[in-house]
Amino acid sequence: PLSQVIASDPHAIERVLAQVGERPDRIVRSRGGGIAFIFLAKTRYAMLESDEDGVLVVLLSDRSTDSEAETWVVASGELTEAVRKIRTFVGPQHGSQP
Repeated sequence: PLSQVIASDPHAIERVLAQVGERPDRIVRSRGGGIAFIFLAKTRYAMLESDEDGVLVVLLSDRSTDSEAETWVVASGELTEAVRKIRTFVGPQHGSQP
């Protein structure tokens, strides 16, 4: 499962981000002992968080609306697609690496 891959190789997320040319605005420790990759674009906020067990969750929030944030657990084999959804949400040029 993806959680075992992430728990055994915490750099897996960073490699996927690099492969698709995405760079987070911040990387922080989460409250649950994991790590969170934060992406900011004006009123839009996205987070890819891995808890200490390697479970990945994505959160997408548009603070310009009153709608609830969209969240989901990233399934095995879906990390690259989750990163692409984040990129689409925050903007295609967000965090592009030279």
